[in-house]
Amino acid sequence: MCEKNADREGVGSRCTFQHGDANRLDFPDESFDAVVSNYVYHNIIGADKQKLLLETLRVLKKGSADDAGGFQAAGGKEVMQGR
Repeated sequence: MCEKNADREGVGSRCTFQHGDANRLDFPDESFDAVVSNYVYHNIIGADKQKLLLETLRVLKKGSADDAGGFQAAGGKEVMQGR
């Protein structure tokens, strides 16, 4: 669906989509300047939520940003402070 939406908006040639497990991202540490999640953190509970947050922080470059709504909704403040 994402690929079709990108094509429809005329940006498909500038996008790369990769399917995977959000708790085990296939990217090196500090690979990204930003992470955007649309309602992902809201749907994860318990220990899986902490794993997801830590994996997100792992692939973010130090000093980078995540969409604040996702981290706040997931209780990420405590995890980010320990970074």
